[in-house]
Amino acid sequence: MANEGNLKKIQTSEQAREMGRKGGKASTVRKRLNARKYCEPRCPLWEKCWARYISLAEQTDKKLKKAECALKKTSSRILDRTIKILYDGEDGFDSEIIATLLRLATDYETKGDEEAREKLLGTLMGVKKSLYGDKRRIDAKIKGDLEVRLTAKDFAEAWKEYKEGEK
Repeated sequence: MANEGNLKKIQTSEQAREMGRKGGKASTVRKRLNARKYCEPRCPLWEKCWARYISLAEQTDKKLKKAECALKKTSSRILDRTIKILYDGEDGFDSEIIATLLRLATDYETKGDEEAREKLLGTLMGVKKSLYGDKRRIDAKIKGDLEVRLTAKDFAEAWKEYKEGEK
């Protein structure tokens, strides 16, 4: 690099902060959770955490004063997913839905088997139903209202007809 001699070498994190080169939050939920050893009410996820019941049951069974955090004992993917859904609220839940749909779609594209397709279609229909409800209205120039219901079975039959038409 041409400007290498002009750059100051950063020795400590304090110098990095002063120079504005340290990105990210100073404290995240993951960092605060990693700093904890025991499952207790001061935890940022305490109110909504599903794993606290496991910790409390372990505490009761083994007659311990404090139980270790059961959430921290899970895999990092489960921990990240739990933090995203419980702590980030609706945005975290939406991003988890999108990530899951993409993962299922990738599985279907790579495997191409019937089971992966059924799982993907079922999940897509479930997400559609939860977002838009059972009924959808279509604006048309007719007298009265026309309501169309699309079920997973109807969609699967239409998909099968479409695939047979391609052959």
